[in-house]
Amino acid sequence: INPEDNVGDIHDRLMMLGADLTIDTVDRILAGNLSSMPQDALEGEPTSAPKIFKETCRIDWSRTAREIHNHVRGLSPYHGLCFLARMVVSRLMSRCLRQR
Repeated sequence: INPEDNVGDIHDRLMMLGADLTIDTVDRILAGNLSSMPQDALEGEPTSAPKIFKETCRIDWSRTAREIHNHVRGLSPYHGLCFLARMVVSRLMSRCLRQR
């Protein structure tokens, strides 16, 4: 994961990796050289991603620039972040963090 990647960038890369892995897995199943393992044999319990609520998308301006930058990365391009400015709700869909 690169410092400027957002969830959309990662989604697209994982989509391509997943497609390749699916083809490889089907080929191995057909060749008879793939062993299975029950999911509960893996380390840790499987979990679901948390639901994203409207409050999750609000910017907390008391956080550091890096934290806000990463918050936007985690919600863009699908949700973005919102903030109230001059009584108008604005939505932030991308970001730019500059080093000093």
